[in-house]
Amino acid sequence: MGVVLLLVAGCSGEAVVPTTTSSTTTTVPVETTFTLPGAETESTFQPGDLVGVIGADDGVTHWLVDFPGQDSVAREVQPTDTGLEALGIAWQVDNVLWERLAFAGREGFFPRSMLAFIGDPEDVTDLYATLNSESVEDLGAQIAGEIEATEIVLVAEPSTLEVVYDVIGLGDDSVEGYRVRVTAKEADAGFSAELVERTPLCRRGLSDAGQCL
Repeated sequence: MGVVLLLVAGCSGEAVVPTTTSSTTTTVPVETTFTLPGAETESTFQPGDLVGVIGADDGVTHWLVDFPGQDSVAREVQPTDTGLEALGIAWQVDNVLWERLAFAGREGFFPRSMLAFIGDPEDVTDLYATLNSESVEDLGAQIAGEIEATEIVLVAEPSTLEVVYDVIGLGDDSVEGYRVRVTAKEADAGFSAELVERTPLCRRGLSDAGQCL
């Protein structure tokens, strides 16, 4: 009786199936090509640009993925992670633009809409010295809500007296939004602001002074 061996080389291209009998060997071509979702597109970053995650809900797990539209993931990213290095490669799937990044020893794709250049924080505590609220989260939301934008996202609660909100969608071609960090203290009416920092989230890059270009 003859023996049949099946060998498939690679994930694409042409595979070869040798069919062996007691006296002859023949080859049959087998097509194994597949199409990746979406298409490569122009990156909005320069290779080496350092960016951060923005607008990522604290209650949701966010992933740097191996490839857009695929199930495999490279690593988890946190809503306030910074120092992600752009590689100047982008891919578009279903009108969503993904940028390829290097971060913590791994490479993968992340949505462009959730990336920005992170500027230098500004201390604006004096603007909110008289503000009080029943909870730290509400205090932070009130302060963040004074910036007119389309979206306010709670991105972190580092401690029981600290919250971080991203305020994004300003309709500005330079400033994507602001990161508002509020450290609270107990007050007669609940909580008041001990420290408020406002950090610009920039679309195009940063000046030497840490402001949006």
